[in-house]
Amino acid sequence: MHRQTVIVHAPVSFINQVLWPEFEELSEALSAHLLEITNRIIREEVYAKPGEADEIAEPARLR
Repeated sequence: MHRQTVIVHAPVSFINQVLWPEFEELSEALSAHLLEITNRIIREEVYAKPGEADEIAEPARLR
């Protein structure tokens, strides 16, 4: 995955009242969508029910 950094020069009021709330809303919508897709793939391709899969809070780190 390629990440990009964006620098915005704007008044603090614009960032706090417009940009940041919009970012949080879009981030929440994207997370919900990805969770829905993930559960559908697990349900349809891996297990009949998502609850049958073992859920791991955090994967083990490679050393």
